[in-house]
Amino acid sequence: MTEDMDRDIFMKICDRMMVDDDAEALGAAREIRAKLIAAGLTWDDILAPQNGPAVVEEEAEEEEEEEDDVVDDADEIDDDVEEDVGEEDEEVEEIVADSVDSKEKPGANAEALATINRLLERSDISASLREELEDYKIDIDDGEFDAGDRKYIQTLATRLKSKK
Repeated sequence: MTEDMDRDIFMKICDRMMVDDDAEALGAAREIRAKLIAAGLTWDDILAPQNGPAVVEEEAEEEEEEEDDVVDDADEIDDDVEEDVGEEDEEVEEIVADSVDSKEKPGANAEALATINRLLERSDISASLREELEDYKIDIDDGEFDAGDRKYIQTLATRLKSKK
């Protein structure tokens, strides 16, 4: 973590995503995303550092056992996020969109679409993730697919590739 991204604060926000209140969990997820972008970090930077995992062996074993639960929880959070878009969420999305580099390479959506199609060919993804990916295809067609969405798809594909 960097100075801009204090680990203790980050972990407290992560804990808020585990509550039963969908609005609170969504708010925490949006807050984390905004803090990551403000710090110039990606999920890859904090979840899978290039220098290798910074967890002790005991924690690594626990993570292995809980990986499937995490993927299912992430799918549920994604579903909740889609259902609970309000004014506050739109403000956060505008801030995030403004902070994303506006220099997007040509054909980025075509690459993202190809990645989505490769992910949809997998037999080991959940029904809710499959539905989310289909929704992203619609967003691409409607011109509602942005740099943040592309980064999410890229990160998701990288993470799932490492699980093969």
